[in-house]
Amino acid sequence: MEPDFWRERWAQGQTGWHESAPNASLVAHVEMLELGPEKRVLVPLSGKTTDLSFLEKSGAEVIGSELVEVAAQQFFDEHGLVAVRSTPKEGLVSLRAGRLEISAG
Repeated sequence: MEPDFWRERWAQGQTGWHESAPNASLVAHVEMLELGPEKRVLVPLSGKTTDLSFLEKSGAEVIGSELVEVAAQQFFDEHGLVAVRSTPKEGLVSLRAGRLEISAG
């Protein structure tokens, strides 16, 4: 798929794959990750998944990666978080609030 396809899907709200609760398999097996304050978790193709906040509640730092910036911003907006925006590398945008970060681009 082309990046513009995904940007258009997010812009039009056509995100039927998005789940409103953390993934059931993740919830059932999260203890296997042995998460805590010293751990960091990468969530590729994160979109605005609620898995991010579920994992963050373990105390771990959570890093999402996403193509579409609007998806990342929607995550923070929907969780009532004010994200600080930065551009650490050309072509990428980083949104961060506490121990949650999503890099988009």
